[in-house]
Amino acid sequence: LIESAEHGTLFMDEIGEIPLALQGRLLRALETGYYRRLGGREDLHVDVRIICATHNNLRQMVEDGTFRADLYYRIAGMSITIPPLRERRSDIAPLVKAMLEKTNAANGSSGRISDEAMASLQNYDFPGNIRELESMMFDAVSSHVSGKLSMDLFKQHIFKTQPKPLTSRIDAISDEGLMVSFASQLPTLKQINALVINEALKRANGNQSIAALS
Repeated sequence: LIESAEHGTLFMDEIGEIPLALQGRLLRALETGYYRRLGGREDLHVDVRIICATHNNLRQMVEDGTFRADLYYRIAGMSITIPPLRERRSDIAPLVKAMLEKTNAANGSSGRISDEAMASLQNYDFPGNIRELESMMFDAVSSHVSGKLSMDLFKQHIFKTQPKPLTSRIDAISDEGLMVSFASQLPTLKQINALVINEALKRANGNQSIAALS
């Protein structure tokens, strides 16, 4: 994969799930630019940007000994935390609307959500974040018969006792490695470039000439 991304960008999702043995090999590639094909005997050089994302708390993993500290500091030059859905409840209504429109278009349906159901969703903690909301909306649209999504369609999905909250997704940007998350989809090149340019301008205090050299 590193070889195929030569002079480009390689996105590595769930970086926290990489085994310790493989973490060392990735660190070597990031630090030296050299790697070796599986079963190969020759060291090859690569010019590639690595983008990583994780839902795990990498700092805690470093303390627990399940993630290498040297690899963490190599990729975590600057951290960006995307809050879980329970911490940005104002996003729930527009997300529900967008998901409803998408599901209606795919199913040829015309479901709409009741005010009671919307209020209940906005007060729910969503331990499964956006994936949980997507699942709830898909099931509700598939099950409704009256044209309106009532609270009854969501009751079976809402936990009476809230599970332990999931760790917020942790992302970081650095010169050598880039960690980024955009909800449940891969970032576009335009989004990546915008992040990199904005970060370079911040470090250069707005000086475009200096930022261009960074």
